[in-house]
Amino acid sequence: EDIYRGQSALNETKMGTVPFARVTDTLRVYWNGMSEWGTAPEEGNYILKLYCEDEAGNITEYDTDIIIDLSPPEINIGYAEGGYYNIITVDSIVVTDRISGVEWYAVNVSDTEYRGDTLPEGNIKIEVMAYDKVDNRISETRNIIVDRSSPEISNVYLNKQTWASDLDEIQLNYTARDNLTGITIKCYIFNTDSEQKIIEDIQSRDESRYQRNISKNMIDTNLIEIKDGIYGIKIELTDAAGNTEVFKPALIEGETGIFRIDNRAPEITRINYTDTTISTETNSIDIKIELTEE
Repeated sequence: EDIYRGQSALNETKMGTVPFARVTDTLRVYWNGMSEWGTAPEEGNYILKLYCEDEAGNITEYDTDIIIDLSPPEINIGYAEGGYYNIITVDSIVVTDRISGVEWYAVNVSDTEYRGDTLPEGNIKIEVMAYDKVDNRISETRNIIVDRSSPEISNVYLNKQTWASDLDEIQLNYTARDNLTGITIKCYIFNTDSEQKIIEDIQSRDESRYQRNISKNMIDTNLIEIKDGIYGIKIELTDAAGNTEVFKPALIEGETGIFRIDNRAPEITRINYTDTTISTETNSIDIKIELTEE
């Protein structure tokens, strides 16, 4: 009735009785033409042939196609044990069976049947159970951490807003926080033309306060031309699940995280005075000086 047979069905065949053959009759069973009575063949496609002869020489033959499946389904869970993920639903599970086919499978999340609901954040256990058409069974589990929340950055400030030729470094301060998975931090310096990464790969978990000194020798002049003007500090946070948060100020005076490189002295463009003679009464002269400072 069913061309697929598993190990349990083969055992039943070997232990079964033949109702129409007496002890003195001859019964032979052939797998693909070879006598294998009492020995189950390996997996694959076969022709099962029954040959029965009684004492009077009457012969009965019967043959049928049969597929033997001794292997359980294959479960592919696309999440690594102990991994961090920002997933909303469980959608990376594939169950296959190469011979008889998958009859049934189910997914449990933290010991509860999963029906496509939004996953909770935190530690969860994914369990997949399956069996094929001949009842070969299997189950697999993965323990993962679900994190869909972006890390947080706050309290950003620089200890100086002007970087002159005699200034060696600027101190950057900020707070970074992630409750579940830890953070990779990358800091960049940028201007209107380009940006360059200057600090990277700082690992953190929970809330941490950072203080980093940024010096001129951190800047690659092939990437950023050091010239007078306004510059900013960009901070990029990425947690282990791939959620990101970026702090990047606008290049406007007064913004947090902005500083100016200024290597030029003020220029005197004009001097006006009304008299070159100092009065004996006031002991002074009026002088007006005009300067420019960008």
